Amino acid sequence: MKGEFTRKFMTSNRGCYSREQMLNVKCVKENNITLENLFNDLPIKDFCWFFVRKCELTIEQKQRFSLHCAKSVLYIFEKEHPKDKRIRECIDAKEQYIDGNITKEELEIKQKRAAAVYVYDTANANAYASAAANAYAAAIYAYDVVYAYAAAAADAYDADDAFGKTVWEFVLEQ
Repeated sequence: MKGEFTRKFMTSNRGCYSREQMLNVKCVKENNITLENLFNDLPIKDFCWFFVRKCELTIEQKQRFSLHCAKSVLYIFEKEHPKDKRIRECIDAKEQYIDGNITKEELEIKQKRAAAVYVYDTANANAYASAAANAYAAAIYAYDVVYAYAAAAADAYDADDAFGKTVWEFVLEQ
């Protein structure tokens, strides 16, 4: 996983930031650019985008990150839908798959993808529940779109600081 960056790298890999906006990020101005600096200086959604898209994570790391984000906001969905265990079951099944305990076919046989889409569609009425469903849907698909689902999980939190803390804990484990 890439963890240190040059100013040139940052201005060439800035996502939706203009060159000027990127050059105004504190750590980029100071040319001391580490993941920790970026975590401290960027909004959590932007940090999640950068982490997933520019830190050379493996597909498994991206999947685990999306699972981590989904677990962080699962309580929101379960509070709104206490009897609906489909999201938890989907997260658990994907985790079992990544750990090598079930095959892709077994994951699909359990119809976790279908449940993911259904829950996502039905959760749209509640922004928080929708964000939780988005986050866990990334656990199913988890490629370059993971950052978007992580950002949705951040939106689900009442305070970005709480979600940011869970994101940073994940980064430190890598």
